[in-house]
Amino acid sequence: MNGCCVPLYDTLGDSAVQYVVKHSEAKMVLAQGSKLPLVVKAVAGLGATQLSAGVVYWGEGPQEAVKV
Repeated sequence: MNGCCVPLYDTLGDSAVQYVVKHSEAKMVLAQGSKLPLVVKAVAGLGATQLSAGVVYWGEGPQEAVKV
């Protein structure tokens, strides 16, 4: 699949997470369910084509973040 892993730390903040996702040309974000609100907030400004594979999470996620 020729993919690479780009770590995102919750201590980075919204703008840094968005910057890393955008400039790494990420197609998918994988996150723990409890971190879903941070991910949703950070990637909300990206276009739909940026994350063409979407956001995948495991565990329980807050319902307001899951619905987005």
